[in-house]
Amino acid sequence: AQAMPTDRGVLEQWLTSKGFKLADIVGKTSWDLCARPPVGSDSWERHRAALADKVPFRDVVHCFVTDRGVRYVSFSGQPIFDQRRRFKGYRGVAQDVSARMRIEHLSQLEHLVTRTLAETDDLGAGVRAVLQAMCESERWTAANLWIVDDRARTLRHAVGWGSATDGPRSVLD
Repeated sequence: AQAMPTDRGVLEQWLTSKGFKLADIVGKTSWDLCARPPVGSDSWERHRAALADKVPFRDVVHCFVTDRGVRYVSFSGQPIFDQRRRFKGYRGVAQDVSARMRIEHLSQLEHLVTRTLAETDDLGAGVRAVLQAMCESERWTAANLWIVDDRARTLRHAVGWGSATDGPRSVLD
Protein backbone atom coordinates (compact mmCIF):
# COMPACT_ATOMS: atom_id res chain seq x y z
CA ALA A 1 0.00 0.00 0.00
CA GLN A 2 1.06 3.53 -0.59
CA ALA A 3 0.51 6.17 2.08
CA MET A 4 -1.79 8.92 0.90
CA PRO A 5 0.39 12.03 0.96
CA THR A 6 -0.78 15.00 3.00
CA ASP A 7 1.32 17.68 1.30
CA ARG A 8 -0.82 19.19 -1.47
CA GLY A 9 1.98 19.14 -4.08
CA VAL A 10 2.92 15.53 -3.40
CA LEU A 11 -0.75 14.53 -3.31
CA GLU A 12 -1.39 16.20 -6.65
CA GLN A 13 1.63 14.44 -8.18
CA TRP A 14 0.46 11.04 -6.88
CA LEU A 15 -3.09 11.58 -8.13
CA THR A 16 -1.89 12.79 -11.54
CA SER A 17 0.29 9.69 -11.90
CA LYS A 18 -2.90 7.62 -11.46
CA GLY A 19 -4.90 9.70 -13.97
CA PHE A 20 -6.77 11.89 -11.48
CA LYS A 21 -7.03 15.67 -11.26
CA LEU A 22 -6.82 17.15 -7.77
CA ALA A 23 -9.37 19.86 -8.56
CA ASP A 24 -11.91 17.19 -9.56
CA ILE A 25 -11.79 15.33 -6.25
CA VAL A 26 -10.89 17.66 -3.35
CA GLY A 27 -13.87 18.26 -1.09
CA LYS A 28 -15.99 15.48 -2.60
CA THR A 29 -17.19 12.26 -1.06
CA SER A 30 -16.63 8.84 -2.57
CA TRP A 31 -20.26 8.68 -3.69
CA ASP A 32 -19.84 12.04 -5.45
CA LEU A 33 -16.87 10.68 -7.39
CA CYS A 34 -17.88 7.10 -8.12
CA ALA A 35 -20.89 6.09 -10.15
CA ARG A 36 -21.05 2.72 -8.38
CA PRO A 37 -20.77 1.71 -4.73
CA PRO A 38 -17.57 0.06 -3.51
CA VAL A 39 -16.64 -3.21 -5.20
CA GLY A 40 -18.44 -6.12 -3.55
CA SER A 41 -21.25 -3.96 -2.23
CA ASP A 42 -24.62 -3.19 -3.76
CA SER A 43 -25.02 0.16 -2.00
CA TRP A 44 -23.12 2.97 -0.30
CA GLU A 45 -24.85 2.44 3.05
CA ARG A 46 -22.16 0.31 4.71
CA HIS A 47 -19.34 2.69 3.83
CA ARG A 48 -21.41 5.76 4.73
CA ALA A 49 -22.27 4.17 8.09
CA ALA A 50 -18.58 3.47 8.82
CA LEU A 51 -17.70 7.08 8.06
CA ALA A 52 -20.62 8.44 10.07
CA ASP A 53 -19.60 6.25 13.03
CA LYS A 54 -15.99 7.39 12.57
CA VAL A 55 -14.65 3.84 12.66
CA PRO A 56 -11.70 2.40 10.75
CA PHE A 57 -12.31 0.97 7.29
CA ARG A 58 -10.12 -1.47 5.39
CA ASP A 59 -9.70 -2.39 1.73
CA VAL A 60 -12.69 -0.45 0.42
CA VAL A 61 -12.25 -0.62 -3.35
CA HIS A 62 -13.64 2.20 -5.47
CA CYS A 63 -13.90 2.31 -9.25
CA PHE A 64 -13.05 5.62 -10.95
CA VAL A 65 -13.12 6.72 -14.56
CA THR A 66 -10.03 8.86 -15.24
CA ASP A 67 -8.19 10.30 -18.22
CA ARG A 68 -6.34 6.96 -18.34
CA GLY A 69 -9.46 4.79 -18.27
CA VAL A 70 -11.04 2.86 -15.44
CA ARG A 71 -8.95 2.74 -12.25
CA TYR A 72 -9.60 0.74 -9.10
CA VAL A 73 -8.18 2.09 -5.85
CA SER A 74 -8.28 0.31 -2.49
CA PHE A 75 -8.55 2.57 0.56
CA SER A 76 -8.00 1.89 4.25
CA GLY A 77 -8.31 4.56 6.91
CA GLN A 78 -8.08 5.20 10.62
CA PRO A 79 -10.09 8.00 12.26
CA ILE A 80 -8.01 10.79 13.79
CA PHE A 81 -9.15 12.61 16.93
CA ASP A 82 -7.62 15.60 18.66
CA GLN A 83 -6.80 15.76 22.40
CA ARG A 84 -10.41 16.66 23.19
CA ARG A 85 -11.60 13.58 21.25
CA ARG A 86 -13.02 15.70 18.43
CA PHE A 87 -12.96 13.98 15.06
CA LYS A 88 -10.43 15.59 12.70
CA GLY A 89 -10.63 13.27 9.69
CA TYR A 90 -9.02 10.07 8.47
CA ARG A 91 -5.42 9.09 7.88
CA GLY A 92 -4.95 6.18 5.58
CA VAL A 93 -3.40 4.40 2.67
CA ALA A 94 -4.43 3.93 -0.91
CA GLN A 95 -3.31 1.36 -3.42
CA ASP A 96 -3.97 1.20 -7.15
CA VAL A 97 -5.40 -2.31 -7.62
CA SER A 98 -6.50 -1.84 -11.23
CA ALA A 99 -4.32 -4.64 -12.63
CA ARG A 100 -5.56 -7.13 -10.03
CA MET A 101 -9.18 -6.15 -10.59
CA ARG A 102 -8.79 -6.48 -14.37
CA ILE A 103 -7.35 -9.99 -13.98
CA GLU A 104 -10.23 -10.98 -11.69
CA HIS A 105 -12.75 -9.45 -14.09
CA LEU A 106 -11.33 -11.30 -17.11
CA SER A 107 -11.22 -14.57 -15.16
CA GLN A 108 -14.91 -14.19 -14.28
CA LEU A 109 -15.72 -13.39 -17.91
CA GLU A 110 -13.74 -16.45 -19.06
CA HIS A 111 -15.75 -18.69 -16.72
CA LEU A 112 -19.01 -17.14 -17.92
CA VAL A 113 -18.08 -17.71 -21.58
CA THR A 114 -17.09 -21.32 -20.88
CA ARG A 115 -20.32 -22.01 -18.95
CA THR A 116 -22.45 -20.31 -21.62
CA LEU A 117 -20.96 -22.38 -24.43
CA ALA A 118 -21.18 -25.60 -22.41
CA GLU A 119 -24.88 -25.07 -21.69
CA THR A 120 -26.03 -24.45 -25.27
CA ASP A 121 -26.95 -26.88 -28.02
CA ASP A 122 -27.20 -24.16 -30.67
CA LEU A 123 -23.78 -22.74 -31.60
CA GLY A 124 -25.24 -19.53 -33.06
CA ALA A 125 -27.28 -18.86 -29.91
CA GLY A 126 -24.25 -19.71 -27.79
CA VAL A 127 -22.00 -17.29 -29.65
CA ARG A 128 -24.70 -14.59 -29.45
CA ALA A 129 -24.94 -15.20 -25.68
CA VAL A 130 -21.14 -14.94 -25.40
CA LEU A 131 -21.17 -11.64 -27.32
CA GLN A 132 -23.89 -10.37 -25.00
CA ALA A 133 -21.90 -11.41 -21.91
CA MET A 134 -18.80 -9.67 -23.27
CA CYS A 135 -20.76 -6.50 -24.05
CA GLU A 136 -22.39 -6.37 -20.64
CA SER A 137 -19.09 -7.11 -18.92
CA GLU A 138 -17.14 -4.47 -20.82
CA ARG A 139 -20.05 -1.99 -21.10
CA TRP A 140 -20.10 -2.15 -24.89
CA THR A 141 -23.30 -1.50 -26.82
CA ALA A 142 -22.67 -4.05 -29.59
CA ALA A 143 -20.34 -6.81 -30.80
CA ASN A 144 -20.05 -9.01 -33.87
CA LEU A 145 -18.32 -12.19 -34.96
CA TRP A 146 -16.83 -12.17 -38.45
CA ILE A 147 -15.75 -15.30 -40.33
CA VAL A 148 -13.07 -15.40 -43.02
CA ASP A 149 -14.42 -16.61 -46.37
CA ASP A 150 -11.23 -17.90 -48.00
CA ARG A 151 -12.85 -18.52 -51.38
CA ALA A 152 -14.26 -15.02 -51.70
CA ARG A 153 -11.24 -13.53 -49.89
CA THR A 154 -13.49 -11.50 -47.63
CA LEU A 155 -14.99 -11.34 -44.16
CA ARG A 156 -18.58 -12.43 -43.63
CA HIS A 157 -20.73 -11.35 -40.72
CA ALA A 158 -21.71 -14.46 -38.76
CA VAL A 159 -23.56 -13.23 -35.69
CA GLY A 160 -23.98 -10.03 -33.69
CA TRP A 161 -25.48 -8.73 -30.51
CA GLY A 162 -26.45 -5.23 -29.45
CA SER A 163 -28.27 -3.59 -26.59
CA ALA A 164 -31.67 -2.44 -27.79
CA THR A 165 -31.86 0.30 -25.17
CA ASP A 166 -28.30 1.63 -25.36
CA GLY A 167 -27.76 1.86 -29.09
CA PRO A 168 -27.41 -0.18 -32.23
CA ARG A 169 -28.25 -3.90 -32.34
CA SER A 170 -24.98 -4.43 -34.18
CA VAL A 171 -21.83 -2.51 -34.97
CA LEU A 172 -23.18 -2.54 -38.53
CA ASP A 173 -26.23 -0.44 -37.57
